[in-house]
Amino acid sequence: MRVHRITIATALAAAACASEPSSPPTVQVEPASRLPELAAANDAPPRVALTLRAADGSRLLHEPRALAHASSAAGAAVLDAQRRLVLVAADGTRRVLAEEAGAPPARCARGELIYVATEDSLAAVRVLDPSGAERVIASGLASAGLLAPQPDGSVLFVAAKNGGVAGLWRSAGGTAQCLTNCDLATGVPGGDRYVPPPGDVEGLAISGERVAWQGFDGKRHSVTLGRTR
Repeated sequence: MRVHRITIATALAAAACASEPSSPPTVQVEPASRLPELAAANDAPPRVALTLRAADGSRLLHEPRALAHASSAAGAAVLDAQRRLVLVAADGTRRVLAEEAGAPPARCARGELIYVATEDSLAAVRVLDPSGAERVIASGLASAGLLAPQPDGSVLFVAAKNGGVAGLWRSAGGTAQCLTNCDLATGVPGGDRYVPPPGDVEGLAISGERVAWQGFDGKRHSVTLGRTR
């Protein structure tokens, strides 16, 4: 089995997201009503019609079938129906951040944008700073998603290594660390070592040295920060 090493970018920032005061969004997003699903019986994510406007009210973009969006200090990021993540700046400039985004983007406390880009079947968690500069906080992952920036500048997310089982990860202080299911492998029973990942972002909460969440099994789980399981 081919093994891909996880690489971490450490030189550009001390934290995944900065914890300074927030920079305001530069593009206004006007979501319309949720659109009907293509088929009632499938698992397709909901699609929303969006209109993006500059501060003067001029229209920059109309996306009829967006899967997700997030505002940031660098502009508004839109995940389109083809799962391409496009950043629209205040001057109308469009920039493709990821041809294939692995998860909905999220806004950090200072206005940075955090997102997942998938290329050659590998996922990388990236941060777009207010200046427009990009940095990678974790790469070489088989999958990554459920991005949950925290007020202290850290980021919680769900990820899996190649051949591994999805678990909770945390990026802080220039490193990304697996917290749960770190040594489990697909196809091998994990027994009591398996911890169901979070079911949604809203259920994640850091308190002191522990992070707690509600898993897909409907139960509450927690782990000490910095300790793998």
